[in-house]
Amino acid sequence: MPKIEIELKSVMKLLQNLKVDKAAGPDMIRPIVPKELRHEIIDLVSLIFQIFYVIVLRLW
Repeated sequence: MPKIEIELKSVMKLLQNLKVDKAAGPDMIRPIVPKELRHEIIDLVSLIFQIFYVIVLRLW
Protein backbone atom coordinates (compact mmCIF):
# COMPACT_ATOMS: atom_id res chain seq x y z
CA MET A 1 0.00 0.00 0.00
CA PRO A 2 1.46 3.39 -0.92
CA LYS A 3 2.28 5.73 1.91
CA ILE A 4 0.50 9.03 1.72
CA GLU A 5 1.65 12.21 3.35
CA ILE A 6 -0.88 14.94 3.88
CA GLU A 7 0.88 18.30 3.87
CA LEU A 8 -0.15 20.67 6.64
CA LYS A 9 0.13 23.54 4.19
CA SER A 10 -2.52 21.96 1.95
CA VAL A 11 -4.90 21.29 4.82
CA MET A 12 -4.42 24.85 6.09
CA LYS A 13 -5.28 26.19 2.64
CA LEU A 14 -8.48 24.14 2.56
CA LEU A 15 -9.50 25.39 6.00
CA GLN A 16 -8.68 29.00 5.11
CA ASN A 17 -10.86 28.80 2.00
CA LEU A 18 -14.01 27.57 3.74
CA LYS A 19 -16.98 29.73 2.83
CA VAL A 20 -18.33 31.03 6.13
CA ASP A 21 -21.64 32.14 4.62
CA LYS A 22 -22.65 28.53 3.95
CA ALA A 23 -25.02 26.58 6.19
CA ALA A 24 -23.92 24.05 8.77
CA GLY A 25 -23.60 20.45 7.64
CA PRO A 26 -25.28 17.38 9.16
CA ASP A 27 -22.92 17.68 12.13
CA MET A 28 -24.40 21.16 12.81
CA ILE A 29 -20.94 22.77 12.73
CA ARG A 30 -20.90 26.02 10.79
CA PRO A 31 -17.89 26.48 8.48
CA ILE A 32 -16.69 29.49 10.45
CA VAL A 33 -15.82 27.24 13.42
CA PRO A 34 -13.09 25.15 11.72
CA LYS A 35 -11.93 28.20 9.78
CA GLU A 36 -11.38 30.21 12.96
CA LEU A 37 -9.88 27.25 14.84
CA ARG A 38 -7.66 26.10 11.96
CA HIS A 39 -4.39 26.73 13.80
CA GLU A 40 -5.55 24.66 16.77
CA ILE A 41 -7.04 21.75 14.78
CA ILE A 42 -4.62 21.46 11.87
CA ASP A 43 -2.76 18.41 13.22
CA LEU A 44 -5.96 16.55 14.07
CA VAL A 45 -7.58 17.27 10.72
CA SER A 46 -4.45 16.11 8.88
CA LEU A 47 -4.41 12.88 10.88
CA ILE A 48 -8.09 12.27 10.09
CA PHE A 49 -7.37 12.73 6.37
CA GLN A 50 -4.49 10.24 6.54
CA ILE A 51 -6.54 7.62 8.40
CA PHE A 52 -9.48 8.07 6.05
CA TYR A 53 -7.22 7.59 3.03
CA VAL A 54 -5.82 4.34 4.43
CA ILE A 55 -9.30 3.00 5.16
CA VAL A 56 -10.56 3.86 1.68
CA LEU A 57 -7.57 2.14 0.05
CA ARG A 58 -8.12 -1.02 2.08
CA LEU A 59 -11.80 -1.16 1.18
CA TRP A 60 -11.16 -0.45 -2.47
